[in-house]
Amino acid sequence: RKKLGQEVFGNEESLLKLNEITHPHIWEEMTRQTLAAALNTDVVLIVMPLLLEHGAEQLVDQVWVTDVSEETQLKRLMTRDKSSREQAIGRINAQMSAAEKRVLADVLIDNNGTLEETFANADNAWQEHVLTV
Repeated sequence: RKKLGQEVFGNEESLLKLNEITHPHIWEEMTRQTLAAALNTDVVLIVMPLLLEHGAEQLVDQVWVTDVSEETQLKRLMTRDKSSREQAIGRINAQMSAAEKRVLADVLIDNNGTLEETFANADNAWQEHVLTV
């Protein structure tokens, strides 16, 4: 993961090539799993980090975004990937900005705290936006 990230983030041509190879398969599998799940339940949750980047928000009824400060995102990314600050910034800059995602979100989940706090925030949002509908 780290080596691939180093190759594609900051190199638009490599990122486009990777996306051309992987995305058709990812979309096919996501569609298959979503349709299969929809046969058995009223609510289907799709975890898709690049939903907004690909303009796929029209496929869902609600867009939920985990919202985190830029500094927290940077620190977590550097820790997870054991990457330099510059590498982490390159990866973040290759994505849609958090500010753009906030504008497009129907629901924001605060992800600045602990994992337990984030789970509680997600549970509260689920209670409010799914179970009451």
